[in-house]
Amino acid sequence: MYILDIKKRTAIVDNGDNIQILDDLIVGTPNPYMSVTSTNIDIGHPSLDSHIRMNGGLCYNIKQITTGVSYSLQDNDYFVEIVTPSCLTVLLPSAAADSGCSFLISRAESNTNNNLFVVAQPGDDIDGRPTQQLRRAGMHIRVISNGIDRWYIVG
Repeated sequence: MYILDIKKRTAIVDNGDNIQILDDLIVGTPNPYMSVTSTNIDIGHPSLDSHIRMNGGLCYNIKQITTGVSYSLQDNDYFVEIVTPSCLTVLLPSAAADSGCSFLISRAESNTNNNLFVVAQPGDDIDGRPTQQLRRAGMHIRVISNGIDRWYIVG
């Protein structure tokens, strides 16, 4: 077990690489509203109507696809720009496996040669259709999973 001091907060790291942030006012009591593991950061209590407030900007991972004929979105993707004109297909992950996940897929301004298709997994759909087409350079689509079998277009 390790104890870390992070900007006047104390974190305890156990042998399973879990981090518990301890409340400033109640030293030694785990904060039930935040936990960090090697794969997740959970903020808020599952039984409460919680909110996240931020005083600053939010930065996203941006990935540019410059080679290949298809690209399968990964869990660590958010904004994916398809630069190469040879890429014809972007494959969404399973909606059930990625509940609440959101992706922004963009066809770069320089990508003028082909149509680009965003494709759902078999059994899933994108607003009722198995595919959505980005016909022109500069087009983009943002989707969010319902956690069952559908990706909703939200922008």
